[in-house]
Amino acid sequence: MIVMSMNFIGERLKELRFKRGIKQYELAQKLGVSQAQVARYESYQNKPSYAMIKLVVEILNTTPEYLLGETKEDQADTGDIPDLEKPRFSPKRMKEMRKLRDFTQKELSRRLGISQSQISKYEKGEDEPSYEQTQKLAEYLHIDVRYLYGKIDEPIDKEKMYQEVLSKEKIPASEPLPVYAWASCGHGILTDEKPVDFMTKPSNAKGEFWVIARGDSMKPRIQDGYQLLITEDIFDLKNGDIIIFIYDDELCCKYYSYEKGKYIFYGEDPKFPPIVIEDEDGDDRNFNIIGKVTAMAMVIV
Repeated sequence: MIVMSMNFIGERLKELRFKRGIKQYELAQKLGVSQAQVARYESYQNKPSYAMIKLVVEILNTTPEYLLGETKEDQADTGDIPDLEKPRFSPKRMKEMRKLRDFTQKELSRRLGISQSQISKYEKGEDEPSYEQTQKLAEYLHIDVRYLYGKIDEPIDKEKMYQEVLSKEKIPASEPLPVYAWASCGHGILTDEKPVDFMTKPSNAKGEFWVIARGDSMKPRIQDGYQLLITEDIFDLKNGDIIIFIYDDELCCKYYSYEKGKYIFYGEDPKFPPIVIEDEDGDDRNFNIIGKVTAMAMVIV
């Protein structure tokens, strides 16, 4: 008797789809189901039928045992499928992205719950992280996990980000909120305190006003003209949140990080160096965190 584990099916399905370089909508087309149904399989919300499992196994070139969690080895990993190339982890890209985010090996090791020497081995190519560990690494570095395997050339999947923006636009809206210009995603631009427009917000998103993004440092995630919903509730800020802040009388939009008495604000584009502010320097540079980005909208004129 085969016992189906929703956790294993969802986890293994997502892993195999990634390894084979197949997107959700592509797998959905091959299976004859909606993309939403594939997403439900991967998020453990629905169980595929036995017939569907058989079809998944055939399309993804695996075995029922691996998909159901009864074995730890995918047949592609053991060399049983010669025409499939196992994705290779890129130590160079890991090191480049860690330095871009201005994280030390020690900071990264603490976040991932592994030793600093293990981080060093990954970056030297002496060892390779598991797929699950690579997912955690990508999440902490705010990049697409496929970038670390050389499957895509940009750290952020532009198509995925575009779809996320579109999906937010479909959420029922609430009351109109003021829109201010501009929050700089470059070197910082002075903002006008008078609203230039009013716009509703998604009913399930927290925020008190919008700002319009300008600049290049947060591209491709945040493009020119994106409207960013801001909440002034910043008591639960976490490293990796996107925030807006005033620095030297300029309003900027960056990723947030705080480690060992210093703030580090960084973007997506390595051409723009991080802004580093020591605790004791904040008052001298007119530094103030205004709020956290909770939603993005692309306005089509």
